[in-house]
Formats: sequence, C-alpha cells, structure tokens
Amino acid sequence: MHRSCAADLGLDETAARINSKLPSEQELDVQFIKSVLRTDNRFTDKKAGSEPPVTRKLNALIVEAIRELGSPMHHSSITEQVNKSKFIGTLRSGKNILNRLNMHSDIFVYCGRGTYGLAEWGIKPARPIADIILDYLTKRGWPATLEDITSAVLRERIASPASVSMVLSFPANNQGRFGRFHGQWGLSAWDDISRKAEPQDGSDDLLDLLFADYEDGR
Repeated sequence: MHRSCAADLGLDETAARINSKLPSEQELDVQFIKSVLRTDNRFTDKKAGSEPPVTRKLNALIVEAIRELGSPMHHSSITEQVNKSKFIGTLRSGKNILNRLNMHSDIFVYCGRGTYGLAEWGIKPARPIADIILDYLTKRGWPATLEDITSAVLRERIASPASVSMVLSFPANNQGRFGRFHGQWGLSAWDDISRKAEPQDGSDDLLDLLFADYEDGR
C-alpha cells in the first residue's frame, strides 16, 4: 500500500488493509500493526483525532534512537541518543523522554532499573521484583541467601542488589510476604522455620538440595 494513501485512512483501516494483503496464516496482531504505525507521523488515528505533530515525531525519534542503540538501554542513554538526531528540533529533557516511554507501553517496554526496549523486539515487560522472589522461594521450598535470590531475579530482569534487598527488607515493598529465617530469606507463610531453613536429615535430601542449586545455575 502506498504510504501517501495509507496515511489518509487512519490506523484501524490501515492495519486492516495490511492484514488483507497477507495470507491468513501470516496475519499480524492489529494492535502490533497500529503500534508500529504510530511511530510514523504520517499516520493518524482519525477516530481518536489527530495528535499534534510533535507527539508523532517524538515517538518516532525515540524508536529510532533505541533501534540505533540495539538493545534495552537506560532512559538517560535514550535521551542522549534522541538529542543527537538531526531531526530533533528542540532538545528534549530526560523527564520528557521518560514520560513518553511510560505513556506508550504499546511501543516501549520497561525492562527494569530504568531501562526500556521496543515492543517490536518481542520482549516482555519486567515483572515486579517481589513477584519473581515469591515464585523463586515457592519453587525452592526453603530459605535462600540474598545472593541466591538476587541471582534468581537477575536471570529474569535487570535489577540492582540494593533493590532486591529493599524489597525483601521492608514489608511495605512486598506486602509482608517475606521474612528472615536463620540469616536467610523465606516466605512469611512458612510456619515451621526449622523445616524450611534446611532439608530434612538424610543424604538423599542433601543431594536433592545440591542438585536443585545446580539446576538453578548458582
């Protein structure tokens, strides 16, 4: 479809026409098509009304900047890259770029610790640190050290050790789900501390513990 024609149709109709040109087994998600079109200031959503040109232009510049960086990056690096563009016009503040990154979750994906990537890369938004810890400890079945818990979090998302420690240490950050067990961290719901602090007596249990640690990549 010629872009000058597509730009006059609006996002919904343009997305529908793109899919109509594809074999049924290759049809794309309509929301994905629209999120890509929104990065180009030639396309507008007529039903919602046209946004000011600067909105479209800035989204496109941010997308271009992240593509040039090649991987999820901190919003400060994204801001710096955006302001290097010869199409920027007025330099943008870090707060301006950060607000835009957070406003358009259909285009930009939060990856943790202030970093953002692109939805077109197929990456998933970072889960809350507390949820990752809860899943890890539930699967493990007994308390773990801060180092082991931090490693489990880092296998899924970007986070600092300080952030993990803060989530564990303050009930307000974890809804009271975690507690201290003999110098390690476990689930507050565990009522038998001695049982959860270490495996039961017997070499088989010890081997199971070592094997579980190995599988976790620690």
